Amino acid sequence: MPRTYPEEAWYHYGDWTCDYRCMAVEYLYWAITSHLGGQDYPGRAEEIAIEWECPTPELLAARDPAVLDLLTDPRLSMPRTLPDGVYAPSPRRSGDRLRGDHARCRPDGDRSPVSDTGPVVTAS
Repeated sequence: MPRTYPEEAWYHYGDWTCDYRCMAVEYLYWAITSHLGGQDYPGRAEEIAIEWECPTPELLAARDPAVLDLLTDPRLSMPRTLPDGVYAPSPRRSGDRLRGDHARCRPDGDRSPVSDTGPVVTAS
């Protein structure tokens, strides 16, 4: 971790337990959440200024266009929206299959694969 940061630096981290790999993850967190508007609300800039000085999408774009290119590269699977705490599966289409080797938790804690068939609930 640097002892001092340049005056123009917009990211500065003071946790000596966080090495450069850790700092890279922290930077990515700040960049993603700022790009998606998650840090852009009244009072937030002052709360986080000791560590991050790009709380708005506009400031991030102006100060680090390279990270913005990374976050918006269509070849990468970067988040496009902030989580909102409301999660629901997409409606399944006939013939869709689960991808990968997924196992679902059963109420009894058994992690063996569970059949994907079951009652279909439709909106009336």
